[in-house]
Amino acid sequence: MFRFSPAAVLPLAPLLLLAACNSGATVSAENASASEVAQKIAESRAGEGSFISPGQWRTTFTIGEMDMPGLPPQALEAMRAHAAKASSHESCVTEEQAKKPDPDMFVGKDNENCRYDNFSMGNGKIAAVLRCQGSPGEMKMTMNGTYGPNAYQMQASVEQTGPQGKMTMKMDSKAERIGPCKA
Repeated sequence: MFRFSPAAVLPLAPLLLLAACNSGATVSAENASASEVAQKIAESRAGEGSFISPGQWRTTFTIGEMDMPGLPPQALEAMRAHAAKASSHESCVTEEQAKKPDPDMFVGKDNENCRYDNFSMGNGKIAAVLRCQGSPGEMKMTMNGTYGPNAYQMQASVEQTGPQGKMTMKMDSKAERIGPCKA
């Protein structure tokens, strides 16, 4: 079950981190599961080493727009004010994770209801449309960005349809490798 909330897209963050992989071979997929996309990326990188630079990464998210029909105006404004503040997260990418990412990196755990309409990655650019079916409705996430082995930037828009209408959110994220993993 997928419910729309600003926190609901945070499990998708590992896809954004994966976007930082080296700009080697081009990968494209249509109507593909997260596992299928992970497999295509792994195959494209066979024998080429790490997907991304291992080490400590800092990811920063900023939510630029948010609309939730049916929510009282005061509650919506409070959510917008809170969401507009940039939030950062640090994570350690080990050498093993850099070489072979877990398919759950792409949409988090419990992703059997999610599929990519399309996914393309190559020459330093990434674009994808991901759909997840669930209760109370469908979630669609559209992502576009640029990447390299030590940094990326991504814009994403999320639409969730449900009983109260279409809820939307737009966000920006960027990440950079900031050094070796912390002990």
